[in-house]
Amino acid sequence: MYITGILFRQVGATYPVLLLAIVVSVVFASICGYLMGRLSFRSAGMVATMITLALGEIVRNAADRWRTVTGGTDGLNFTVPRALMDRITLYFIALGALVVIFILLYKFVRSPVGRVLQSIRENEQRSIFLGYDTMNYKLIAMQVSGITAALAGVLSALATRFINTDNLGIATTMQPLLYTLLGGEGTLIGPIIGAAVVNLFQSFLLGLKSVSPIFEKWPIFFGSLYVVVVLFMPEGVIGIYRRVRELIAKRSRSLKEI
Repeated sequence: MYITGILFRQVGATYPVLLLAIVVSVVFASICGYLMGRLSFRSAGMVATMITLALGEIVRNAADRWRTVTGGTDGLNFTVPRALMDRITLYFIALGALVVIFILLYKFVRSPVGRVLQSIRENEQRSIFLGYDTMNYKLIAMQVSGITAALAGVLSALATRFINTDNLGIATTMQPLLYTLLGGEGTLIGPIIGAAVVNLFQSFLLGLKSVSPIFEKWPIFFGSLYVVVVLFMPEGVIGIYRRVRELIAKRSRSLKEI
């Protein structure tokens, strides 16, 4: 988002600049993913998570101090190409980007590299025993994640036309995790479903603020929702769908046997 906003602000809101922003963002995110992975993957489990969060906080503080470029907490306003100011046009561009990225990630997950990453997720020690350098594979995953986030950042910048250091805060970092928990881990469609549910639920709650001021405090309801998901729906929405499908399949088999 910062790369897109700064380029639009300093160079101009044109399509060549947008293309440049996409390329620079992808390259920058890939490099950052590699460097941060090198630091965080030296440890495992909760320690690696804490290192990742700490690195994010360092970046946020650096952006806050570098006010001449980032605008700090006041942020940056910028314009975008005129055609992209139309919300419907931007919606279909974002939808098309979602479909393309989903297909590419689907192919990646089912590639040899993706299969090794699944093996590492299930049992890293066994993958090491089989001769795989798990560090390199995890770095690839980190870079793919960074590139995907960079493309999302470009689209977000086009939608909001504003960025400040709140976008680098812990709340923004946690959003994808919460989307994944709600939708279902270990799937590509799960986070998309989780994001849709969260945003629809948020819009619904904000629409009720005329009924009671408490609905303006929508994070309270989200906190309750996530507690319910963790306790009673650990596999998320996708897990419920799978269970229902299995029950229907079992009932169908039982009826055929009868």
